[in-house]
Parts: sequence; structure tokens; C-alpha cells
Amino acid sequence: MRKGRVLRALDGLLILGGCGLLLAFPRRAAAGALAGVELCRTGVIPALFPFFVLSALFRLRALPARLGRRLEPLFRRLFAVSGPGASVLLLGLVSGYPVGASAAAELYLTGGCGREEAQKLTVLANNCGPAFILGILGGRVFGSPGAALPVLGVHIAVTLWLGLLLGAGSKAPPAGEAGQAEPEPFAAAFPAAAAGAGRNVLQVCAYVIFFSVPLSFLPESPLLRGLIELTGGLACLSGFTPANAALAAFLLGWGGLSVCAQVLRFTAEAGLDIRPWLVFRLLHGAASALAVLCLLTRPLLLLPLCAAAALAVLGAKSSGNRGKSVLYWRRGDTRDLS
Repeated sequence: MRKGRVLRALDGLLILGGCGLLLAFPRRAAAGALAGVELCRTGVIPALFPFFVLSALFRLRALPARLGRRLEPLFRRLFAVSGPGASVLLLGLVSGYPVGASAAAELYLTGGCGREEAQKLTVLANNCGPAFILGILGGRVFGSPGAALPVLGVHIAVTLWLGLLLGAGSKAPPAGEAGQAEPEPFAAAFPAAAAGAGRNVLQVCAYVIFFSVPLSFLPESPLLRGLIELTGGLACLSGFTPANAALAAFLLGWGGLSVCAQVLRFTAEAGLDIRPWLVFRLLHGAASALAVLCLLTRPLLLLPLCAAAALAVLGAKSSGNRGKSVLYWRRGDTRDLS
């Protein structure tokens, strides 16, 4: 009860503080919002909207479900996810924030998976998409989409490693069918994909613009800004260097408070806990930064790094921890909520 009152008091203070800043520095706040609009106009929308359309077509044409049916045995063995969960994981790898969290919450709410698998999918299926990494980081920040390929490869590899880590410490769900939805006809799927992509890109832009306002009161630090809003933090990077690539890998793995706010919307609706997602995003960012730095400066160091990652997976498998203490957050809570 006391904790709830403290949190409500903090909420009120943050809101009042934000209103105070807007009233005290209206021009600066407006300039920050305009900077967010310009960033969306020149970077976010051109890079993300076409890919959002394609990823929506990918879903509406039931390609994740069809691939999930074929990959279910492999995904069940490696990541301890069901066929429908494999579909969500594939969709999250190609679509970007926050599509994976939305799909995981929807699958749980419709009875397609249990709570433990939904928590796992929220962690694994919610990643930064290839369009953002290649378009924003590569094309806009580094000057070439190809320069961001090492970051993209590491981003996906660390996600799969986390999947192995969680899969080694949890039971596979009961066998089932990987998605029953029939593919929509292309004539119907394309307009729906374009409309859905428009809504999604507007939602992303809304968060970018809003969080650009507090960023206008902060120094030009890629790390500080990126911890709050990913796009604004990446925009502060000055060209391609191994250090900048490693920092970008960390920020992409973390996602920023802006992405956290988007994910919280879906986890709250489904009654899932966002705290495991926060922990594993920080782990994803740290592991990605280390891997990218080794890859670009000392490639041979990847060998002991991969060995350590493999030992972590083996340790999770042999420890007897079924993974629920992590995914349900409270240690020792092994309730079967599925």
C-alpha cells in the first residue's frame, strides 16, 4: 500500500514537473518537438513505413504461421516455444519494436500460449527491426546501410543466444498447431497492410516527438539521450567508428524508455510483467556492445566470448532452474500459470 502511494506521488511529481518545464521554457520545448518532427520526416518515416507495409503483408499472408509449422520441432528443441510461439518469434525478428510485444500479448490473450511462454516471447520477439538498423543507423547515421550489417548480425545473434538461455532453463509447452489463420487474399491484404503500417509509423513518430521534448533539455550525449529515446540518441553519433558501433549496439539492444512505454501498453493489457523484459534488454545491450567491439577491433576475442555464452547456456540447462523465477520475477515462484 505504501509503495503504491509513493509511486502515485512520483507520477504526480513527474507530470507536474513536465508541465512546469513546458510553461517555464516554452520555446525550448517547442524546438525539441520540432526537432522530433523533422527527425520523423527525414528519417523515421522513409526508413520504416515501407518495411512496416512489408512486415504486415508477411503477417497477413500467414507466412509466419506457415514457417512456424515447419520450424516448430527446431524451435521447440532450441527455445522451448510452441509452433504459434515460433511464428511470433519470427515476426518479431523482422518487424521491430514493438510488434513482437504486441503479438506475444495477443497470443496469450487469445489462449494461444501460457503465461510463461508469453513472458519468454515478450523478451525474445521484441527486437529492433532490420529496417531501422539498416535505414536509420546505417543510412542516416553511418552513411551506408552496409556499415550497420555487423550491428544487425550481432543484434540477431544475441537474441538467439538469449532464446537458448531461456529455452535451456524452461520446459517446452505442449505440442500444438502453429497458427490456424488462413492467408488473406493479396487484394485485401495490401490495403490493410498499408493502413496498419500508417497507424504503426504514426505511433512511433508520436513517441519520438514526445520524448524529443525532454531530450532538448539534455546535453548532446548519445548515451544519455539514447537511454531515453533511441532515435534521438543514435542521431547524436558522429559517423562510423568501432566505439560508435558498439554504443549503437547497446542502445539498439536496450531500446530506450520510449520503447519501454510502448511495450508497457501491451504487457499491461495482457497482465504480463514488464520487469523481465527490462532486465533482458539491458543484458542484450551489454552483450551486443561487447560483441560488436570485439568483432570490429579484436575478432579473435569472439572465440572466448562465444565459449562463455555456450557455458552460460549449459549452466542454465544443468542448474535445474526451470526459468520461472526469472520470467515471473519473484524468486521461487514456480506456479504453473499456463
